[in-house]
Amino acid sequence: MSDQPPFDLPPLHIGKIPDPPSRGRSLDFRAMTHRSLVPDAEMARHLGETYAGLLYGADEQHRQQPFVASEQGDCWLIEGSWNRDKKLSEEGWFYAVIWKYDGRIVDFGIRLHIEYSPADRELINKAISGTFRK
Repeated sequence: MSDQPPFDLPPLHIGKIPDPPSRGRSLDFRAMTHRSLVPDAEMARHLGETYAGLLYGADEQHRQQPFVASEQGDCWLIEGSWNRDKKLSEEGWFYAVIWKYDGRIVDFGIRLHIEYSPADRELINKAISGTFRK
């Protein structure tokens, strides 16, 4: 990812992923034998799908099918499919960031698809970079 501010608001997890928790015996054993509690994309996808149902309900979980998981360093990024093509100007796709080491959810939400004018983009980028002055 680039260090330039995006035109839409950045996800909360960028640069803010916490350190892994202090390790207990069961997590140490799991880490030694499998390297992580969530070792593959299939397990991460199932967890993301479950979180979507628990956090937003069965209807949203069904609407977001199919879910896709991709590796993001020490985390898995799980994303739903609703409005990924951004054809509708409304709520978009579910996302969740899950820590590989212990399965903890670090960030989640429903992405919004909002079209900004060039003037709005300039104001947003100034606000994000801290250079906005009244």
